[in-house]
Amino acid sequence: MPSGDRYPRHALRRPRQYAYARLYAGRAGDADRRQRRLRRHLAAGLGRGRHAGARDARLDVFARHPAPRARALESARALKRRGHDEQGIRNLRPPSRAGALRPRGRAYAARSHSRAQQVPRHQRARSGVAPTAPGRADAVDPLGRRPARPQAVQRAHRRRASRGVRGGPLQRLLRGDGARGAPLIETLTEALSRHARERAGAPALTDGRARLDWGETKAWVDAAAAWFVEHGLPRGAPVLGWLPNCAEFYLVRLACEQAGLFWVPVPASQGKRELASIAERVRPSAVFALARFRERDYAAELDEVLSRLRLEPLRITVPAAELLRLQGAAPVRFQPLRLDEPAHALPTTGTEGTPKLAIYTLDAACTRAHAQAELLELSPADVLLTLSPGVGPARAAWLAAPIAGSRVAAMPEFHADAALERIAQERATIVCGSPSQLAMLAARLRSADTSSVRLWYTAGAVLPASLAEELETRTGAVVVSTYGGADYGGWAAPSPHDAPEVRRRTVGRPRGGTEMAVVGTDGRALPQGAVGEVIGRGPCCVSGYIGEPGSERWREGWFHTGDLGRFDADGNLAIVGRLKEVIIRGGDNVSPSEIEALLRTCPEIAQVAVIGVPDPVLGERVCACVVPAGKRVPELEALRLRLREQGLAPFKLPEKLLLLEALPLVGDKVDRRALFQFAFERRSS
Repeated sequence: MPSGDRYPRHALRRPRQYAYARLYAGRAGDADRRQRRLRRHLAAGLGRGRHAGARDARLDVFARHPAPRARALESARALKRRGHDEQGIRNLRPPSRAGALRPRGRAYAARSHSRAQQVPRHQRARSGVAPTAPGRADAVDPLGRRPARPQAVQRAHRRRASRGVRGGPLQRLLRGDGARGAPLIETLTEALSRHARERAGAPALTDGRARLDWGETKAWVDAAAAWFVEHGLPRGAPVLGWLPNCAEFYLVRLACEQAGLFWVPVPASQGKRELASIAERVRPSAVFALARFRERDYAAELDEVLSRLRLEPLRITVPAAELLRLQGAAPVRFQPLRLDEPAHALPTTGTEGTPKLAIYTLDAACTRAHAQAELLELSPADVLLTLSPGVGPARAAWLAAPIAGSRVAAMPEFHADAALERIAQERATIVCGSPSQLAMLAARLRSADTSSVRLWYTAGAVLPASLAEELETRTGAVVVSTYGGADYGGWAAPSPHDAPEVRRRTVGRPRGGTEMAVVGTDGRALPQGAVGEVIGRGPCCVSGYIGEPGSERWREGWFHTGDLGRFDADGNLAIVGRLKEVIIRGGDNVSPSEIEALLRTCPEIAQVAVIGVPDPVLGERVCACVVPAGKRVPELEALRLRLREQGLAPFKLPEKLLLLEALPLVGDKVDRRALFQFAFERRSS
């Protein structure tokens, strides 16, 4: 079945009759005949004992709602594409062992396919040597298991994720809620419709310019989706948003899901160079952008980029108030995204120069949204204040908040004093920001009112333990620092209920069905406590990259993060360093090679190397180590101006300049360790 489908709890003991009913539920034909077949086949498997009520519930759902019938037809077609005829669908006997559900009479109980494929514990080599996959002598699974089929792996991850959720909205959705029963995970637009129906007047979103309740948010999203449809955007068409952390960022994302479109957000901090690289690969059908922001003429820069690329998408200038004029128009019948369809792409912030565009399906996004809502224990009483763009820590807001019905307060432009005022004004309970932003807030906490805050949520870089201790001591709120990356999708986080040492010294345990391992240079798992490279996989991970066949960091189904870490006895992951040379400045990744390539075009520079130097607030700052070409000595401000004119993003501009007579070398490569030591000594002196 498609990756989003799940058996409701009452169908686990009768998978054959349930699948047969789903097959007939989606067939075109006479409605009465379809109902008779449904009633007959459901009664065969669910008509006895405690399953009788579930049978009537399923009939009621299929009778009143067209969506389950369409999903049932989609499921049947998917099975046929995988080589099953109608008889095979009835019996649910896939030819492959992986993921097979094999009924064993009336005492059948569903089992995870991963158990059938898992190597027995007594046969695992304690040295970390794992058995190889059939037919692949070089394939090694660091966790000691044979690689399974991708579809089977995804189903196992989702079952594993659901077992860790007890009593919350995710488990209710997976097992079926009362009489209606829901075999599919709830999407963001479905959650939006639920809140607009049940609590339309409750506040939902504000960014300082406007305040929307759930009813108004639903109306805006429907109006924007209708606008997309009326302007002829085909299904799956990319919609690019070059936006700050404003209300439209959240609303357009929901409108794209409602209209069946593909959302590509680009943070407003990105320059023309990065925007052109993304637009060239995406070829957007519509673009949302600001007119002016932070004294930058975004409209003129966008015109220049689109003209150079010869693109003519629909242009919408924010604030997009004109979209609301469609509220009185004739209603449009939407076809929202399916769970297996691409929902959005996230730029990877340029770990290799130009940003990659990681594709996430709606299923991956919703899986993470529900897992984050459970981890943070979100409720309608929570207010999430987001300090950074939606591709960073604010993802918890635009993914998890709609699921739980929490209110989002966005800050388009960050200033520490203004952020503290917004915390008091909005009575924020959760503050989402980068480590550098939290450090700026901690320096100004003396006279601030943070009594409403119960949780500080951060991502993008490792939060210093001293900063976490300071925030918790001075505010009484808990700090949760997550670990992951947009180019990967898997993530780890501590629980708010973990001990302080766990929350401050580690990044917690893998979440949302993510699997992580620490491996050595040979790719084999290391024992507990040993330091190695962190790798991972799971249902929240990316499905691919736009314009690229893949990433060399994906090997044998595992993503190699380039970070060094170790697991403790309780399964918590501690990050101790990284293999890669990328500079992490305030949560933004800066590629030294990109800046070096631009600086080499300067006539006054003979040699150049870019490194990151420690900074107590931003984590690292960009330092250019330069060997002058002649008697003319380069100046920092002149270099920054030249790079800015070439379209480099502001956060990538060098902030320190180190003049040298020659670059230290190891063989024929620059010795960056020696450069780092020299920069440290120069700063100390």
